[in-house]
Amino acid sequence: MFGRHKGELVKEVVLEALRELKRNSLVVTDCLVGIDDHVEKLMKLFTSDVRIVGIHGMGGIGKTTIAKVIYNQLSQHFQPHCCLLEDVRATTQQQNGLVHLQKQLISDILKLRRPDLISNKDDGINAIKDRFSGKKVLVVVDDADHRDQLHALALGKEVWKGTLKKLEVIPIKHVQDKLKISYDALEYDQQPIFLDIACFLIGVDGRIAFHMWDDCKFYPEIGIEVLINMSLVKIGDNNELRMHDQLRDLGRDIVRQENVEEPGKRSRVWFHEEAIAPLERHAIATKLKVLNITCCKKMVSTPDFSAYTTLERLILEDSEVLEHIDPSIRKLNSLVFLNMKNCAKLKSLPREFDEVEALTELLIDGTRIEEVPVGRGVMKKLETLSATRCKSLTQISTSIGHLTSLLDLTFDGSSGITKLPDSIGSLVNLRRLSLRDYKLKELPDSIGKLESLIELDLSSTAITELPDTIGNLNRLRILKMESGLIVKLPSTIGMLLKLEELHASRCSSLVGEIPSNFGGLSSLRILRLDSTRICHLPTSICGLSNLQTLYLGYCENLEFVPDLPSSLVFLKVTCRSMQTFLDLCSLVNL
Repeated sequence: MFGRHKGELVKEVVLEALRELKRNSLVVTDCLVGIDDHVEKLMKLFTSDVRIVGIHGMGGIGKTTIAKVIYNQLSQHFQPHCCLLEDVRATTQQQNGLVHLQKQLISDILKLRRPDLISNKDDGINAIKDRFSGKKVLVVVDDADHRDQLHALALGKEVWKGTLKKLEVIPIKHVQDKLKISYDALEYDQQPIFLDIACFLIGVDGRIAFHMWDDCKFYPEIGIEVLINMSLVKIGDNNELRMHDQLRDLGRDIVRQENVEEPGKRSRVWFHEEAIAPLERHAIATKLKVLNITCCKKMVSTPDFSAYTTLERLILEDSEVLEHIDPSIRKLNSLVFLNMKNCAKLKSLPREFDEVEALTELLIDGTRIEEVPVGRGVMKKLETLSATRCKSLTQISTSIGHLTSLLDLTFDGSSGITKLPDSIGSLVNLRRLSLRDYKLKELPDSIGKLESLIELDLSSTAITELPDTIGNLNRLRILKMESGLIVKLPSTIGMLLKLEELHASRCSSLVGEIPSNFGGLSSLRILRLDSTRICHLPTSICGLSNLQTLYLGYCENLEFVPDLPSSLVFLKVTCRSMQTFLDLCSLVNL
């Protein structure tokens, strides 16, 4: 016992020594051109009485690289109290982002694996001031765009107040002029798409934005293709919209120039600091179409919207203290998009909300809203309703059947709801229905009336059987029921002639045989039955000429696999009960 404790102590001492001896150098590419002069000039600024030096300019010109080079040159004079805080702007937009940065700063400077318990920003400020007192430290703050970020890191309010004014991101004139040539070449309905992305859609799923642009008659499919071909926009691996920093700055400056002095008179406002002031003084905004108040930490109640009659899109996402929506929202006759995601204290919407007749997209994910305000004959244009993680939502009103324009309906993780109303079958235009992580125990027979449904997600629900009417979903392409309690597949499943993907992984209650008419799924490309308790596959599976991917991993009860279609390019089979060997000779594409 003593030997084990001694070994652990030695290990701890070695790790501590390594932490103390560790060089705080940062990795910088060897292929650096034209930065020596900049570094030399900046190094001359570091005198004994200089506490902060700001490097500012448009995105993509090498500010971070220069900062890292200077950090490497200076760090030897500050050992071991050195720290680099990267991506400060992006981090602070996340929940408790500032507190995370404070903990990282304390950990790096004091070489603590577990920094002091910090529950909020003020605790962090006090801890930094107390623990860093009398220490000579080197801190590099990368991509900071607001004084609150520096204040939270206890860098001295008066010292950086003037410096921060120099950090305003305004594109360099000659570069901006060159980039603007491409912007000016865009059609009138493509320019707003570019500006929307630059101002507030970078990192957002493009599919969400497409709905919004469709409602504004901007023809997003064509517009995005043009922007991509002109290298103005990129689509990421997860379908997120991406844009180079220089182009982002150009777009924002174009909007800023609409009215330099009065943000409320521009077409778009994306900083909540600029948005709140004109709202509170009831300034008339005759041009404002997009108002983004994301991450506002002060707004308990929205102001009067009466003066914002031209507003088309309102974004309140992550306004963590917001509790009340002003009834004047009913006066926003042009409002088509409303995002209230993660407004965790918001419990209800005003009764007048159903008068917002132009609304096409409503996002209330992560709120405490108890009831979706759906009434007869209202919100007839609503196409997207997303209510994921709405824990206080206990039922869906039968009036939801009046939302006949609805295309996308999502209730993922709204665990208080146990059933769907029969009126769900009235949503004849619905293309996607997602009920993941839901206590739903059964689907109403009326589900078979959703004649336009393309995707149905029932993963992690308590549903044990699907109604036979599911065979009437003749446009269904994707059916997901992973990690659910499904016991058997309905006999009518073979009627889904357009079904391309069937996901039933980890349905441990799925037992016995797969229906014999399974071979009717002539469009099926992906079939996932891994970690189920099925024992047989029907011989008709050989006729699935489009099947490319088949997962049968960890199917411990599987006794027999018939001949498989030659179209397969991926096959995974692991089972202990197999009575005959699988013939792979015909699977020439594996």
